Amino acid sequence: MPDPKVHRGHGAYNDGDHTLVSSLGGVVDQINKLITVRPLRTRYSGAVGDVVVGRIVEVGQKRWAVDVNARQHAQLMLSGHQLARGVCRRRKSESDELAMRNFFAEGDMLVAEAQSIPTDRSIALHTRSTKYGKLRNGCLVTVPPALIVRCKSHFHSLPCGVDVILGLNGYIWVAAHVARRKSESDELAMRNFFAEGDMLVAEAQSIPTDRSIALHTRSTKYGKLRNGCLVTVPPALIVRCKSHFHSLPCGVDVILGLNGYIWVAAHVAVPPAIDEADARVTAEALYSNQNDEIDVATRLNIARVANCIRALASHDLPVSDTMIMYAYEASLAYDQPAELLAASNARDVATQAQLMVQQSME
Repeated sequence: MPDPKVHRGHGAYNDGDHTLVSSLGGVVDQINKLITVRPLRTRYSGAVGDVVVGRIVEVGQKRWAVDVNARQHAQLMLSGHQLARGVCRRRKSESDELAMRNFFAEGDMLVAEAQSIPTDRSIALHTRSTKYGKLRNGCLVTVPPALIVRCKSHFHSLPCGVDVILGLNGYIWVAAHVARRKSESDELAMRNFFAEGDMLVAEAQSIPTDRSIALHTRSTKYGKLRNGCLVTVPPALIVRCKSHFHSLPCGVDVILGLNGYIWVAAHVAVPPAIDEADARVTAEALYSNQNDEIDVATRLNIARVANCIRALASHDLPVSDTMIMYAYEASLAYDQPAELLAASNARDVATQAQLMVQQSME
């Protein structure tokens, strides 16, 4: 590499003559002029925001210990786990702490996000939405973490009816397809939720360094406003109180926004809270240890996709949704997924997938 402006990072050294040489076998990463090499055979080190798949190994006091293929177990705090009670964020109670094994027990698989990396290099996890949580109806495939391609989303639904979660820690979950709450179709239909000119009530979630305000609608109490009119007053005149949602005896609802915007509308009944029966149904659906009934065709597709991933990893090829689909198409030449376990067949599938990627780039 004769370019003198290239800077060496971990896994590389300069042997003179402005030539950069790798000191180990691995995957080359380049960020602008910085060149680093990630070793193929190493433990997962972790980074904030990474999507990881893990296995619960211990239930402790207000926390779960999770095996994420790192040098030490990651920690999922009870306060970092979203409970299924119809409320996105709330303070966890003593009853939640006593029932921790009802949420996750030893041996359970889950998908989470790395929230922080403390100084001791342990990984703090959180499940910040219903997209994360307990995993069922599938199998685990383990590959070297360096082979996982970092991309915008690590949740993929393949056309063959199989969902794949590519954990950046090298743990891949292959399961039967399930509908997810937020999808690309939701993103395309955002104007069906809120369009330009719509009025809404929300809560300030955070204030970034640029002083913009991040909002969220954390319950059904917040959302789109109708059947009323807007009154604007100076923000300093709004009295801060325990609740800013008021129902007047004259049949009018008033929402006192601390930003000086006041919504005056016809009275509407407050949406009923989720009762205990509904809460139990929701919790059972999310935390059940029983797999759903999966038809034979879907089982075979799960096994085929899992064996395709193993074939790619055995030949040190990058693992992404595109590579998996190319390998899946190449594997259709074999009738049974078990045939892909043969070394010669796995080599043919990996080679054909690599050729398909090269042809698509030409």
